[in-house]
Amino acid sequence: MQFLSSVLAAAFASVCLASSCMPSGEPQSSSQTNWYRRCQSDSECGGLECICGACTKLCSEGVECDDRSFCLAVSDDRAASFCEGTALVKPVCAQDCDRLPCNEGMTCKAGICQVLPTPDAIVSVNIAQRYQTLVGFGASLAYAEGIIVGRDDKEALYDALFGELGTDTIRLGNHFEPGGQNEFDDAAVIIEAATMRLGARPTLLMSLASPPPELKANGSKLCRGNPDTCTLIQLEDGSFDYAGFAGFWRDSLDAYAAAGVFPDYVSIQNNPNWTPPEGSPADACNFLAQEGTITVGEEGSETSARIAGYVEAAEAVVARFDGLDQVPALFGPETTTLNAIPRYEPVFASGLLSAIAIHMYGVDLENPHTDELNAVRALATYYDLPVFQSEMIAEGLETAVFIHQATVEANASTYLQNDFIGGVDAEEPNRNALVQLEEEGFVRQSPYYAIQHFAARTNPGWVRVNALSTSDGLLASAWLAPDEDALTLILLNPGTDSLRIRLDLEPLRSTLALSEVTRTTFNEALEHSKLGPLAEDGWLDIPAQSAVTVALEQ
Repeated sequence: MQFLSSVLAAAFASVCLASSCMPSGEPQSSSQTNWYRRCQSDSECGGLECICGACTKLCSEGVECDDRSFCLAVSDDRAASFCEGTALVKPVCAQDCDRLPCNEGMTCKAGICQVLPTPDAIVSVNIAQRYQTLVGFGASLAYAEGIIVGRDDKEALYDALFGELGTDTIRLGNHFEPGGQNEFDDAAVIIEAATMRLGARPTLLMSLASPPPELKANGSKLCRGNPDTCTLIQLEDGSFDYAGFAGFWRDSLDAYAAAGVFPDYVSIQNNPNWTPPEGSPADACNFLAQEGTITVGEEGSETSARIAGYVEAAEAVVARFDGLDQVPALFGPETTTLNAIPRYEPVFASGLLSAIAIHMYGVDLENPHTDELNAVRALATYYDLPVFQSEMIAEGLETAVFIHQATVEANASTYLQNDFIGGVDAEEPNRNALVQLEEEGFVRQSPYYAIQHFAARTNPGWVRVNALSTSDGLLASAWLAPDEDALTLILLNPGTDSLRIRLDLEPLRSTLALSEVTRTTFNEALEHSKLGPLAEDGWLDIPAQSAVTVALEQ
C-alpha cells in the first residue's frame, strides 16, 4: 500500500500542476503554523495551500512571500527540481535551505526544501550486529589454466578478473595423474598474476572430481548409472582402499607444491552423493558419511552394495598430510544439493573439517530454499564451522540473489561461481561464466557484474553486519572493514517494478563521508554504470531486476 499511496500522491500533484488546478485569487494570510510542512490537502495547511505536497502559497508580482521564503519563478533553473521534478506552471513560495532548515518529511535539494515522497523501502545498517567473517568471492578455473595462460590478451584478462572484479578466492581442480606429466606451472602463473593485482595472495580451494581408475571399484573415473561400483575399490580382505586414496592425495599435493601451488583448503571428493546417469557419464565417486550399505536395483530385484565412508577417507587423508610444509585444511562435503547436507553430519561431528561446503543446485528465484540454507547455518553454528558455497551455475540476476541468500541465510563466508571463463571452442557461449572468451578479446558477462557488486568493494577479513530492509521486495546486505573505515552495502531488486528507496545510514555517514554508487540492470542490454556519490538525502532509484552497491569510506 505504501507504493500505491506514493504513486497516487505523485500523480495527483502532477495533474494539479499540469492543469493549473491551484486555487485562484489572492492567497490567504491567516495562521501560518503549518508553513512549509508536508500535506495532502489544503485543510491541513491553516489557510495556506497544499501545493506539491507542501503547505505554501502561490506568489506573483503583487503578492510577495514572507521572510521565510522566496518566490520561485517558473523560469528559475531550480523550478524543475520542485515537486519531484515536475515543472511548475505558476510561481510558488519556496523555502531556501540556506536560510532555514527543512522540516521533517522534507529534504534540501537544489537549494530548495522539497517534500520527500513515501519510499518503497527504507534500508538501515546496524554495525553492532555482526555475523560471519568474509573469506572471499571467486570462481573455479576448472580445466582452463592452459587456455588462459596461452592467450595473447592474458594480461588484460587478469586485470579484468582480479584487478577490476576483485575475485580473491580461486577454486582449483585436483588434476594430478599418477605417473603422468603433472605440470602445474600454468596454475602457478595465474595465482601469481592474481596476487600482483589483489595485493595479497588469493585463497586457494582444491576439489577432486574422481580418484584415478585404479582406486575405483568400476576401474574408471567415469560413472554412469552404477551406484554400486561408483566408489572406492575394495582390497582382498574386503576393506576399502582408504590408504591408497590418502596416498593419492599426498602425491597430488607434493606435485602441486613442486610448482609453487599450495592450496589453503582441499575437498577430498566433490559431490560424494552423486552418481551420474547412464546417458551422461561424468567423473564421480560416492562416499556415504560413514562406510555402509545402500540398496540398488529395480523394485523386486534389489540388492545391497557397500559404499566407502567419507569420515574414514578423511581420517586417512589427514594422517598422510603429516610432514607437509604447508598443511591444507579440509572443507566439504560439497554435496550436490542442500537437502543432502544433514546426512553428512557425522563428518562435521568428527572434527575433521574446517568448513562446511555447500552447492545450491535446485535453488531458484521462485524457491530460494531458505529453510535448507537456515538448516546449514544451524549446523555450522553448532559445530562452530564457517560455510563455503563452493560451486554454483547461474546467470547474472540469479547469481546476485544466490550470493545474497548464501551469505545472509546460510552465513556463507565464501561464494564461488563454477567457471571463470567460457572457452572459444564451445558450441554455445557459456552464459554462466564470468567472462566469455572470443577469438580476439573477451566479453564480461552478467555473472561478472553480479559478483563485482559484492567482490570489488570488499576484502577478506571484512565482517557482515546487519542490513535491514522494510520491504521483502528489496534484498539488502552489508560488509564492514576490520578498522571500520569502510562499509559496502549491496541492494538487490529481483522484482519487475522499480523501487524508490531511502537509506538511513546515520551516524555512519558522518564518519564515512566518501561514497560511490554503482548499478547493474540485468536486462537484455545489461546496463552497468557508476552513478557517482550517494545523494545527501540518501534516496536511490533501483530499477527492476537490478543490483546496486553503495560503498562508503573515510
